[in-house]
Amino acid sequence: MPPLFWTILDVNETTFWVTIVLVGSIVWFLRNVVGSTGHAMLFAPVLVIGAFVANYIISREGLFLSADKDAQVAAGLSIGVLLTLLGLLVVMKIVNQSTEKRDARPRRAVAAQSAGDQSDAT
Repeated sequence: MPPLFWTILDVNETTFWVTIVLVGSIVWFLRNVVGSTGHAMLFAPVLVIGAFVANYIISREGLFLSADKDAQVAAGLSIGVLLTLLGLLVVMKIVNQSTEKRDARPRRAVAAQSAGDQSDAT
């Protein structure tokens, strides 16, 4: 694995537990909103990676969101989780719209054909 990967994953216990709580609450919320446990479980590792990457970028670039170290970590992780969630929801919306358009064409044709068959039968 590249050294950057291990640097991003090199977190302390506070960062780990804050990430678990944030991602757990987002997954619970997402499961209730979307209604799919599969989507929520699929998104969980991506949200964790997004949180760790944001934490790494914020600490590397020296962006100070708070004077307290723990608050700085929580804010950085929150920004990462929320931006990742936003990106995942946009991707999910695009995929749903593209599959909906592809699935809608045959349904309309079948519905029109069956409507035509019913009018011929009368």
